Amino acid sequence: MRHKRRQLSGLKVDGDAGKVRAVFATLNVRDSDGDVTRPGAFGEQTVRMSAHNHESWFGALPIGRGKIFEDGDEAIFEGEFFLNTAAGHDTFEVVKGLSPDLQEWSYGYDILESAQGEIDDLPVTFLDDLKVHEVSPVLLGAGVDTRTLEVKGSTVNIIDATTGTSVSTGTATAGVGTGKADAAESGKDPSADSANIDGDQSADQSGRVRDLLTEYPRH
Repeated sequence: MRHKRRQLSGLKVDGDAGKVRAVFATLNVRDSDGDVTRPGAFGEQTVRMSAHNHESWFGALPIGRGKIFEDGDEAIFEGEFFLNTAAGHDTFEVVKGLSPDLQEWSYGYDILESAQGEIDDLPVTFLDDLKVHEVSPVLLGAGVDTRTLEVKGSTVNIIDATTGTSVSTGTATAGVGTGKADAAESGKDPSADSANIDGDQSADQSGRVRDLLTEYPRH
């Protein structure tokens, strides 16, 4: 079986191109998994940016890297896409196009410390210490009020190494703003039932991807 692969080269961007800032989790609220992440659970960590919908757990290459930290009641991811890869560039364009109102974020992690409890007579797991392996743009997230805060780009010129022709040229800059989205307007239900999954057979012991709802996938 033969496969044709388009090789990309000649990507030219400035120093800010491909940088992104996003809220990937909200603290002190019950999410769709029935988890409540308490302040201090994330701290500051260096993480991968996974291919869309956590696909790096299933063999897709990471599309970027960055750091996470807490700011008030929000967990923030600051990173950059690998724009010199096809997957990194394409996902950057999708995230830019879907932001600010349609792009959600999630993360894969190990639980290092947790406790069981209740909020408003609902059972919850309090997450107190987490090792985060990756942050991922997703179609639908389990977290509350996840969103892109800012995505930056510049003039981009990608050359198809096979034909020598330009396949993408243009300005890719989008300031998204920092205002919180209204969870009610977005239609997300933080208390929706969900089923937890581990990333794949090889990742069962090394990390946990957020979740999949039984009817519509949420990560």
